Formats: sequence, C-alpha cells, structure tokens
Amino acid sequence: MSFMNWQYSRVFNTHVTLTFSKMCIGDHREAARLMPHWNKEMKRWLAIGPDKSRKRWKKRVRAAEPSPHLWVYVFENGRDKGFHAHQLCCVPDSQVKAFEAHTLAWWRREAWIDFPADAIEVRHCRTYDEKSGYERQVEWFRYLIKSAARDFGYFGLDGQVHSVDEIFKLAPYWETNPVYSPRLHGICHELSMKKRREAGFVSKLGSCELDEVYSGWEFDARRERIKAEETAAFLATLNI
Repeated sequence: MSFMNWQYSRVFNTHVTLTFSKMCIGDHREAARLMPHWNKEMKRWLAIGPDKSRKRWKKRVRAAEPSPHLWVYVFENGRDKGFHAHQLCCVPDSQVKAFEAHTLAWWRREAWIDFPADAIEVRHCRTYDEKSGYERQVEWFRYLIKSAARDFGYFGLDGQVHSVDEIFKLAPYWETNPVYSPRLHGICHELSMKKRREAGFVSKLGSCELDEVYSGWEFDARRERIKAEETAAFLATLNI
C-alpha cells in the first residue's frame, strides 16, 4: 500500500468482498486457485481504452482511459460469512458499475451457478482529495489485517520493540476459523517485493520510523523525487 502511494501516487479506492459460501465454492483451495485468474481478467479489462473497443467488454464505458490493476487480497474464514476474501484495488470512478457487473459475471461462470448478487460486494470511495482518499485507504487496510498474527513487532528508533497492534492501530484480535489453503493472501506483480527493491523503496517500517507509518509521507516523497529528477535532467542539458 505504501509503495503504491509512493510509486504511482494512487490510493486503494475500492474494497471488494467475495463471499464464497454464497457462491457455493466450499473448497478453499479452489477459491485460492481462481483468485489470480480473476485478477488477470480484471487487469485485461481495465487496460481496455476507447481505442481498443471489443465486443466482450461492451459494458465498459467507452470513454474510459486504460488503468493499471493494482491490488492486494486476503482470505478469511469468518464466523458469520464463512470463507471469503477481501481485496483492495483501484477502479476509476466512471467504471465502478461496469467493474462490479463484469466481476459478478466472471465468478458466476466459474461457479457454474447463478448465485445471488450479494455474494459480491463492491464498495467504492470517490477520491476528492489526497488526504481523504488516504484516510479511507488506511481504514480499509486495517480492516484487512484484523485477523493477522499479532505475536511479533518491529524495532523503532528508540531501540524498543513495538507491537503490530500499536504500530498499525489495530482493533482487538479477531479469532477466526482456519483457512485450508497454502495461500492466505496475494499481491499484484506491480507492488511485489521485487518491484519495491528495484525502485529503491524503503518503508517507514524499514527505516524504523514507526510514528510515520500512517502519516501520508509517501506523496510528499514522490513529489520531491520527481522534482529532483526534473532538476537533474535540466542540469544535464546545460553545457557547464
């Protein structure tokens, strides 16, 4: 999440909940197998612009600009919903309804059943300004990791270990049923550890500046980085 803000100046503006119990997909491993295929399809779908109109994407708004599919998801086996997934991603405001319809149609094809539409919930937050979009993203991120392990922490600049609960400001631990899948979460290639290393990204966890984790520092850092790159490019053109 932090790297996405730093690298792309985007925020997660959409929270998708997939309730597999309502889709009659009871096998956790099967759901885990399907998640990458769905995200691959949505990546292709979001990449289509007005210059590449295709019949199969007829519900997509024609005036839409191509958009990268940036996402992260987790599996959870809740007490009320049963086995389900939460995914954060980026969807253009004009594409939300079409995104929801395409997602519903795709999962119905894979489940081989016309399950109820409420099996998939798409919550979208229109981003009016950087601060409000960032705050909503953080709220959703904290919800995603509510059932994560809490038995470890990180060193701060004070030399002390600070708990995950303290750093990420988490609610009390949610005890949930086990997920029977070797994969408990997923993240797109564009936000992977490899991409972060190649970009030279260092998070506030990595630099031990734990008080800055939710400060929104990423956007200022990006602006400063771009300004420095522009200055360097300009100086390179001077015959000094």
